[in-house]
Amino acid sequence: MDGNKLAWVVKTLVENALRYVRRGTRIRPGGIVDVNIGLADGDTSRLRIEISTDGLIPESAAAALSGAPTRADEMTLALVREIVEAHSGSIDVRTSRDERDDDELFTRIAVVVPLAPKGR
Repeated sequence: MDGNKLAWVVKTLVENALRYVRRGTRIRPGGIVDVNIGLADGDTSRLRIEISTDGLIPESAAAALSGAPTRADEMTLALVREIVEAHSGSIDVRTSRDERDDDELFTRIAVVVPLAPKGR
């Protein structure tokens, strides 16, 4: 596992989430970004990095994380995906209604990577 590359992945995803909160585009003022890092569902062999933000990230950003960047400025997110996949990991992007307020949306990005390469 390349800790420097995974640290860059976390930094990039957090910066991206903060960019959309600051813009205020389709995100309520005072929006938040939560970052949680821990074991994936109690599995000691997998690391889970979860980033949640109030609001909705643009569809083009979500597409870049899932493998289909549509603009040059989303190439960084495509590189995030490539690094995660190179670590035999996965990215899941979900947008849901806020349980507290049905009119509000939030986006959760979950990255799961093995703690050790396969075969160890």
